[in-house]
Amino acid sequence: MKRAFTICLMLCFSTTLLFSQNQDIKTQENKRIDSLIKEFKSTYYDLPHGVKYAKLELENYQKIIIPKLIAMLYNTTKTPIIANEPGVFFANGDVSYYKGTGGTIPYNLDWLSIRAGWLLEELTFNDFGFSSNESKESKVPSRTYAYNSTIVWEKIATAASIKKERKIMADKVAAWWQKNKTTWTRLGALKEALQSNNEVRYTKAILYMNTFYNRTSCDGLTDEVFDTEIKPLLKALKPENFYLEILIEKFLKNGIAEIVYFKKDK
Repeated sequence: MKRAFTICLMLCFSTTLLFSQNQDIKTQENKRIDSLIKEFKSTYYDLPHGVKYAKLELENYQKIIIPKLIAMLYNTTKTPIIANEPGVFFANGDVSYYKGTGGTIPYNLDWLSIRAGWLLEELTFNDFGFSSNESKESKVPSRTYAYNSTIVWEKIATAASIKKERKIMADKVAAWWQKNKTTWTRLGALKEALQSNNEVRYTKAILYMNTFYNRTSCDGLTDEVFDTEIKPLLKALKPENFYLEILIEKFLKNGIAEIVYFKKDK
């Protein structure tokens, strides 16, 4: 009897200790995420602890970070972004040094709500409608958004109007998450994008798989899963973009090449 009591006491202690350790890990994780969100809202794009690197690390948290990004969609603060990296062009009309050698970021990242939408679309391979064709040549874009919502920016004359339209977009994303949060995985989102017939979505998915350095996490995306589940989707895809056709042909022939994942800071 005494032995049984001792064993029971030890099990209770071990369970309590494990629970406490798990709580500590979760607390540290939440603190790290809050710190990254603060960096993601900052002014500088490509400096250490700036927007670019915060985005990469946040993306690694996958499902965990989505509710916090949705909350950020309702933030109507404007924080002008500054980039030192050559060849990066933001769709805010203010970056004039783009030379065509780097990437294009078709989002008005000055607005924190749009910045959150940018990360959400990159993470989920979705087309919620936050990207823009706005540039320094054309500061007033027109864009047809997903979910049958058309925003004609020429008619948006006041800050109140902008906030109202942004809230409509945020509400739609929140409704999408409420419907999908139980079953959503990034791997499932990747496969869904490749089957979507939405050029924006499958382009994001293909470009993600073509990232060799600093690719963010996608739990379950192994060589075996790629061969058995992703390749058939790529074979069925018929993009109109010639560059995407080349990438698909490369994937079908060689699979996903060895890559270096972006690691979360500990």
